[in-house]
Amino acid sequence: MKIKYMIVFCITASIVSCNQKERKVIDKGTESEKTFKINDTKSDSLKILLNNIIKKGDTLSYNKAYKTFTVYGDKREFLYYSMMMADKYNYKRAFYNTYMLIQSIGIEYEYDTKSKIGEYYLLKAYEMEDKFAIQDVEYIYKGKLIPTSSSVLEK
Repeated sequence: MKIKYMIVFCITASIVSCNQKERKVIDKGTESEKTFKINDTKSDSLKILLNNIIKKGDTLSYNKAYKTFTVYGDKREFLYYSMMMADKYNYKRAFYNTYMLIQSIGIEYEYDTKSKIGEYYLLKAYEMEDKFAIQDVEYIYKGKLIPTSSSVLEK
């Protein structure tokens, strides 16, 4: 169990250490480009959402913050909160979102997207019957034996 957390910590630390503060975002209303600095401009309401995630495991706060970070913010920074909701509060959507964040970050920053930790989070969401995870697992493992989440980390 400690090995799992060490692996998760190492992956999170390596992803977050490459943090870029500035992101370019297109304002669809005016098609003008603006710079968005999420680390410098976290609103009080976003700070409250993140605090509720950490201290209470609040799923509504998690879902609102997830949308904010994936649309306007840094996915790598939100990966920490997603992993916390999954591991500490056993929230099935967070397991799936963690998998998706790892995939998205991997593609965006040219990391390996076939990591065992990503597969673990997908399979864990599948075991908890998350509807999106079920679709992905059935597509990925079509006709093959689906492993358990714990067996993936043992290899």
